[in-house]
Amino acid sequence: MQLLLISIHHLENYLLDSLKTELENFFDMKITLKKDPQDLSHYFNPQRQQYNATKLLAHFKKSYSKHPKILLITNQDIYSQGLTYVFGQAEVDGKIAIISTARLQSTHLLERALKEAIHEIGHLLSLEHCMNRFCVMQLSKNTQNVDRKPARFCANCSQILAEKLYLSTTESHKL
Repeated sequence: MQLLLISIHHLENYLLDSLKTELENFFDMKITLKKDPQDLSHYFNPQRQQYNATKLLAHFKKSYSKHPKILLITNQDIYSQGLTYVFGQAEVDGKIAIISTARLQSTHLLERALKEAIHEIGHLLSLEHCMNRFCVMQLSKNTQNVDRKPARFCANCSQILAEKLYLSTTESHKL
């Protein structure tokens, strides 16, 4: 599997390069990093002071239609209809996801961003939210939830991925 990681706003090179490397190691896949800052003001909601994640996904899905899997990353605050904010959003078993570092800021930014990236890529690979508090697929409603969960899949989610990706049981333990 290949993934296109797209920075849609100006993020630090250190964060982007580190996230790319960590994700390549975690998923054992090739990741291409692209910076594509565009004028996205028409996806900005001035009343909320946030970007609409659903509309951003639709825009970039159309722009990068030839790529099988895409993860957008932004440092701007994002929301999804009916929610105050989201750390990320993805098409389950789809092709595109987004994460935002806006509410993840701390000395643990890379660790938090990595967990959210793994979580959203998990959705792209067909995983739903998991009730296991020791699984990266557990829903995070705040940064305390992000900090508490590990940057790995539980045994059940690993097994689902192994079956989905046709990996052997031994290989699935890497996930």
